[in-house]
Order: sequence, then structure tokens, then C-alpha cells
Amino acid sequence: MEAVPYADKELASFRTNRGDDFRAGIKRILKIDRSDFMCDEIFEVTLDTGDMLPYMEIVHRASFRDEPVVQITISPERNNMAYTVQILLTDDGKMAEYLPNPHKKSVYHDEITIDGKAYSNVIEILYIKPYTKSIAQLFYNKAFGVIQYTTEDGLVVTRQ
Repeated sequence: MEAVPYADKELASFRTNRGDDFRAGIKRILKIDRSDFMCDEIFEVTLDTGDMLPYMEIVHRASFRDEPVVQITISPERNNMAYTVQILLTDDGKMAEYLPNPHKKSVYHDEITIDGKAYSNVIEILYIKPYTKSIAQLFYNKAFGVIQYTTEDGLVVTRQ
């Protein structure tokens, strides 16, 4: 759960390349599902801007069967369209793309500068042929969460 750094009731600020600044309130929930066959921990963080649907939901899924995954669902236009990116948390403490396929690739950066700020241990997910307005590129690390993402139609959103 340390892979999702947002604190309950804090505000996360974002800025777009179109001059839009907005803030999202954060709500954290831990759900544990135990049965005779499995134990899943679902840690969910919702970022809400006051629109009809959440702006962003980040779910950390852990299970004794599989390696943990961080699932990020974003509504870039803050409407009813949302897109999901999944990141695998590896045993060595790094991150990788979940379910690799020819339509996406990932790059792990030990150090990277984004929008003038230095970050360490960042996963970059790139979609080769994303759908219109969907996520084309996303930068994420365990210390800051979503750092920046870009949509296919050129919207760039950076966390402040």
C-alpha cells in the first residue's frame, strides 16, 4: 500500500497544458476479502473534483496468489469517459507494465526530470496506438503517485 502515497482528506493539485488548474479531494479505503481460497487486499484511493464521477481512482491490489498491482483509472476530461493503466509492483521493489503486450511498453527511470522537477524511481507507460483522448503516456512513482500523463489528443496533466 506504500505504492499509493496519497493521504486521506488531502488535496492534490493538477495543472494542464491548456491553462486549467484544479484540485481533487482524496479519500482512502482499505477492503479485505478473505475466503478459504484466497486473501485479497484492495486499497482504494479516490480523487474527487466535485464532478459526477471521480477524476481518478487508484487501486492497490494485493493477493497471496499474484504479485501486487496498482490500477489507475483516470477521467482526463472529468466527464463520464475514463481510461485505466495498470502497473506491476515487482519483487525487487521496482515497477513494470502489467500484462505486457505489443500495444504498450514501459521504461523504468532511476532518475528523471519532468516539468522542471527531479523524480526518482519512476515508471513510464507508453501506449503505441491509444484510442482518441485516452492515456498515451503516464509517469508514476511510489513517493508522489501520478506525476504526469498525456492523452492521445495532446492534453498534458501534471501534478503540482
